[in-house]
Amino acid sequence: MANDTIAKRLANGARDSHDYAQRVFEFVRDYNGRGAPFKTLDASAGLASGGSCTNHSNLAAALLRAHGIPARTVAHMPTWGGLMYEHWLTEYFIPGEGWIAMDTSLGRMFPDRRTRVVLNIANATDEDRSFEPLHTRFVMPGAPYQSVAELNATLFPADLTEDDEMNIAEHVCFLPSTDGSSLFDVAQKAFGQRWAELATGQQHGDRFTALDEAAASKKVDTIRNILSPEAKS
Repeated sequence: MANDTIAKRLANGARDSHDYAQRVFEFVRDYNGRGAPFKTLDASAGLASGGSCTNHSNLAAALLRAHGIPARTVAHMPTWGGLMYEHWLTEYFIPGEGWIAMDTSLGRMFPDRRTRVVLNIANATDEDRSFEPLHTRFVMPGAPYQSVAELNATLFPADLTEDDEMNIAEHVCFLPSTDGSSLFDVAQKAFGQRWAELATGQQHGDRFTALDEAAASKKVDTIRNILSPEAKS
């Protein structure tokens, strides 16, 4: 279903803008998508997959705009959370009343303004730029422009063609516990040097291959030697 089709259905019989906004709130709050993989943060992906709070806020804003109601998305730090993390909600504008908030992903209409520290307010133009190559470098596409830190243009963009999930740790093998502590110490000390090498383009593919082989065969001494600061490629 396209946004305009859903908007027309929600608008049928709505008494006024507030009534329509309430219908949008309830629809997005209760909508779980059509089972598509969750890969981007835009409104269309929200329809396909349900997605995250960002999808929810983008979808609610799109449905409000489709009915002629100005809407924007708001990134904020929620004060109600134990571990504070960026969260998104939607605000719509009613003349004479101002901007009114709805948090569809948490099921809260008119959430208390005192519960959020605003980080970014995004409009439709910001959302249109959410798939620009520079903006999506190591950022999930669909996040509105300037709502997240953008990285240097020399870095590689996110690869949207791969089906594999990114940044997921994988278990390789268990190493003998008697050597685990000393091996960890060596790895910690070597991290800074190895990172500096990577930052200057010295990636040493042979070393990575050797590490994989040593880990697969559980050769702790070999792993320690490869990681040690004195090791050369």
